[in-house]
Amino acid sequence: MNNQQRASKVLEKCFQSGVQSFCLCAGARNAPFVEELSHVSVPVYQFFDERSAAFFALGKIKASGKPVAVVTTSGTAVAELLPATIEAYYSGHPLVLLTADRPPSYRGTGAPQAIEQLSFLKPYLRQQWDVFQEFQSFFKKEEGFIHPFGPSQINTCFEEPLLDKSVYQKNRPSPLEFQKSWPCEEGNQDLLSFLEKKKRLAVIVGELPEEFQESVLCFLKQLDCPVYAEALSGLREKSLDFLWRGSAESWAEALKEFQCDGVLRLGGVPVMRFWRDLEHLSNIDVFSVSHLPFSGLSRDSQLVVGLDNLPFQFSFKNKDQEFIDGICYKNQKAQKKLEES
Repeated sequence: MNNQQRASKVLEKCFQSGVQSFCLCAGARNAPFVEELSHVSVPVYQFFDERSAAFFALGKIKASGKPVAVVTTSGTAVAELLPATIEAYYSGHPLVLLTADRPPSYRGTGAPQAIEQLSFLKPYLRQQWDVFQEFQSFFKKEEGFIHPFGPSQINTCFEEPLLDKSVYQKNRPSPLEFQKSWPCEEGNQDLLSFLEKKKRLAVIVGELPEEFQESVLCFLKQLDCPVYAEALSGLREKSLDFLWRGSAESWAEALKEFQCDGVLRLGGVPVMRFWRDLEHLSNIDVFSVSHLPFSGLSRDSQLVVGLDNLPFQFSFKNKDQEFIDGICYKNQKAQKKLEES
């Protein structure tokens, strides 16, 4: 199999996995990809800077919910992908890295444009392929080339001469629709046990995929506890009795004043300062239910992965009404202060 045949096969695997657009940073080593992408019917965005291309791709993924591939040459060009890869890893977005490479014999030699471009990205990848050493297993595999909840790297080695006679096929398969199936754990009983033990519970809602927003809202209405919804939750403008309307700082002050004893986090890891303060507030127990496998804290806390399995038949009997009334009073004052400023 020559270089362009290999590039063509890799692109077909991307199409099969639902990739419908590419961000191309043309170089010498990825010339086979450049040639093959000149024939595809999907959008191909041209970039000079790999870092910009990767963040542009990440933005498109967040907007569309579909994987986007970034195509780079070898060497330090791959290093420019690291910041966006880390962001995609922790936010659970399917960023696809199509990295061209020199043959494996160049690794560790210090030769130009030959760096260890597999190892330094690996801690922040959900899936990684080396399309040279894993050649047979990659092309025989029928699914699972890219991970739906984080970045994947398909590192393809090309030997010189880089360009051969074009093997472009006019009957190249069309991209398939990307299907995302969120992971789900059975953790309802653990959550219910946590709720039964708490009297002064507060809820923080981080980033929420759109498909979970309504179910989370229904759960919160039944829970009937003070809620702080971050901007990326999509719930800031929803009708919810105990939704905090003031600043994040005033929310933290109110929880400390009225001695909150438990925090339930829903969705992604919050960015508010109070969440980081929980590292040292050992008197407040923390339980997280998320679509991503990150607790967001180094201290002891509980985590269940599976927002689509929230319980709706439960009673929260032990709540301290004075705590709720106090938070509501502070909420009104904080909201009034914001309106006046």
